[in-house]
Amino acid sequence: MDAHGTRVPELLLESPEQKNVEQWSPDGKYLVYNTNPTPGTPQDLYVLPLFGDRKPIAMLTSPFIKDMGQISPDGKWQAYRSNESGTPEVYVLAFAPNDPAARRKWRISTDGGMEPQWRADGKELFYVNGSTLMSVEVKAEGREFEAGLPKVLFDTVLTSNITRNRYAVSRDGERFLMVTMPKDQVHPEIHVLGFSHRRQSGCSSGHRRRSDWRSVSRSLDRRPAGRRSDYIHRAE
Repeated sequence: MDAHGTRVPELLLESPEQKNVEQWSPDGKYLVYNTNPTPGTPQDLYVLPLFGDRKPIAMLTSPFIKDMGQISPDGKWQAYRSNESGTPEVYVLAFAPNDPAARRKWRISTDGGMEPQWRADGKELFYVNGSTLMSVEVKAEGREFEAGLPKVLFDTVLTSNITRNRYAVSRDGERFLMVTMPKDQVHPEIHVLGFSHRRQSGCSSGHRRRSDWRSVSRSLDRRPAGRRSDYIHRAE
């Protein structure tokens, strides 16, 4: 349906297993989601083409958790979380839905990580490690992908009631929209944080300077009980 809610939602996919939507691809051609094809097994990472026969494509299947998939702005790479090393870490996979042999992967985080997000130009990846927001500069040429060393940006107070998509990054990577949980409140809040965090000369720790910030918040309602997640609709 449109922004006014006047069109009927379109059913995109229905199957018995639970599905968790992660992202629309930047070009609008794919829907990224994770699912448990077999109850009791870790999540697998899938994409649903929104063209052609619209059959789901398994991007990653293994005995480990694979979720939090985020396709890069140019559509060539997919960041995700996996615990294949024994701890949750952030990886990048060559995004090749129709060519499994081309799906090479690179590990990005070095000491734990989750919830990857791309800067709009695709040259920086952000992720969360515990309560800390991290940053990694990345570079891609052809089929090769290179990541720098992770750097600490700042500590966060992200809510623990939500396990994914707890923050969003502005196009220039200078501002962050975060879901936080104040200690004296029951429901999470949305906080828009405006930061000036340009790298300073002589700063060896990798921290970015937090010189000013402002915050506006709005309470979030909890998800209604019994909400179905075994099908996916599109609302335009």
